[in-house]
Amino acid sequence: MTYVPNPRDYQQLDEPITGRFDCTAYGAAFRADAHSLGAVRVSGRSVRLHSDEPVPDRDSPGLNLGQVDASLIDLTHGRVDLDTRVQSRSLTRVELRRRVVDGRFMGLSVDRGVLVRRGFVSGYTGPHDITVFTRDAEPDVPVMFDSLRTSLTRVSWDVVFDAAEALTPGHVYAQLTRDRSPDYRAVIKPDAGSSTIPFYQFHLDELGRIADTTRRYTGGIDRPCSRPVYHRSVIPGVAGRYLVQLLEGARVGWYVNGRFAVEVQP
Repeated sequence: MTYVPNPRDYQQLDEPITGRFDCTAYGAAFRADAHSLGAVRVSGRSVRLHSDEPVPDRDSPGLNLGQVDASLIDLTHGRVDLDTRVQSRSLTRVELRRRVVDGRFMGLSVDRGVLVRRGFVSGYTGPHDITVFTRDAEPDVPVMFDSLRTSLTRVSWDVVFDAAEALTPGHVYAQLTRDRSPDYRAVIKPDAGSSTIPFYQFHLDELGRIADTTRRYTGGIDRPCSRPVYHRSVIPGVAGRYLVQLLEGARVGWYVNGRFAVEVQP
């Protein structure tokens, strides 16, 4: 089951001195907690104090992703080293979404006004830091931690990436927890003497439940896929089961039976 830190522990405005400038510091502290599965817990205030800007710069008071990355390495003696993707190292929306669905938490530098205008949050509309992740029960539904909110918020992929590119046009500045989950490939091959093999594509409803199936045929599939995740079924006579999502090729996004998943050995 996905470990999720308590959002109430990382509220930036609880810090009376620099809190209004410290969204990225508090977001990084939340991500450090998630990255370590609760073993490493630091405060947003400590992330600020271990940065190269402990006293906010009047002209640029907020920390950036690179600054909090360096601060966490110092603060945790290297136990937390996040994967920060900015400027030439930034990744595409597809690549970032794939990593989050695979189980990583993703920090984003965003224009919060995009989230406000589209009705996901209210209040402040300037530059901000959020963290996006998914949970086992809804493996393709992004959930957002915002250090200005005491509860988590279900969002859409489009709105979080649009908010990111509104702040850094043409790029998504992101910070990811390191990959701690096994990698998988979906391998579907015909039996000896056969040219094709049947398999089922599973269609999910908005709650991640199996709502329909389509019988398909293939001459062979060997593609990266997500980790196997259990999905309940709302189809009479069809039991819930573990599914994986194909991540590359013409069938990208399709859900197939988790029994086809083969763990890639490093």
